[in-house]
Amino acid sequence: MKPLLTVTSFVFLIFTSFSSFSQIVKLQNGFVNLDGKKIMTYQKRNMGNEISFYDLNTKEETIFLITLDKPNVYCNDEKRYTRIVFPTLNKSFDTSRVSFNTPMIKWLLSNGVIDDSGTINPEKVDILILKYDEHLSLN
Repeated sequence: MKPLLTVTSFVFLIFTSFSSFSQIVKLQNGFVNLDGKKIMTYQKRNMGNEISFYDLNTKEETIFLITLDKPNVYCNDEKRYTRIVFPTLNKSFDTSRVSFNTPMIKWLLSNGVIDDSGTINPEKVDILILKYDEHLSLN
């Protein structure tokens, strides 16, 4: 009986883990929508290579993303990376691991950097930088 309870508990844990990250994120008409609820605004610039995300209430820029080219890399697939800046926290980092725009927002949500109301968690920002900063702008 105990092994069945353990297996059932494990299956439940896996199911709840997957369902918690199945949030629908859409960038539409200047708004970031999470499961149909507006949580942030955004503005694209420079032919889509730059995007700023703003607090829905204060209109303060909370996240800035810019796509850059790695120096001394000529292969097209590995040439681009994203610098993620948190202006209100005076923190930034470089990564080539995550795609731009919607996948980036999903990634920030799944890492707890943004909550479901669009608020930035400074402690989670520090952890994200520690885990994913590739220091690409220093090369």
